[in-house]
Amino acid sequence: MALCTLDDVKNFYGITGDKAEDNDLIKLLIDRYTDIFEAYCNRISFETATYTDYLDSDGGYYIFPEQSPITSVSGIYDDIDWVWSGSALSSSTYRIANYNSIVSTTPFTKGMNNIKIVYTAGYATIPGDLKQVLIEEVVRSFKNRKSIDVVAITASDGSVSRLSKDLLPTTTMVLNRYRRKYVV
Repeated sequence: MALCTLDDVKNFYGITGDKAEDNDLIKLLIDRYTDIFEAYCNRISFETATYTDYLDSDGGYYIFPEQSPITSVSGIYDDIDWVWSGSALSSSTYRIANYNSIVSTTPFTKGMNNIKIVYTAGYATIPGDLKQVLIEEVVRSFKNRKSIDVVAITASDGSVSRLSKDLLPTTTMVLNRYRRKYVV
């Protein structure tokens, strides 16, 4: 799912017309930048969804599911034999910690992929700062689509200034707040 709508971009940039080819391009750019943002942040999606992860355990009290923010847990199974047919751990023995990990009152069994967790993670409403930087990147690409990376041409000597193809500095600053950090 896209992080903003066609109307969000058109309202921000002041596009009042309804040219089908412009609308199609803006929608395509929204989808592309949404994909870029998700990849940059190591996420499947920013929106709320249900996930099932199979995690390693070092025998400690914490596990770190792949997606965040974690909003609820349907079940955690700790099975070294990978059967997971037994009952889930009691929800009174663990809690969500800092929206990105689970802490247990007893240590998880040490093993490879022995923890199965079914949980919900993501944002019910896309945060405003994330939506805004996506809109700004889409507008920049839409506005410069015919000159791709040219910012200015000096008439007297014909020199050309080029626009960086990187994400805007404010975009990376915002994305870094949502980036999935891995525990090593």
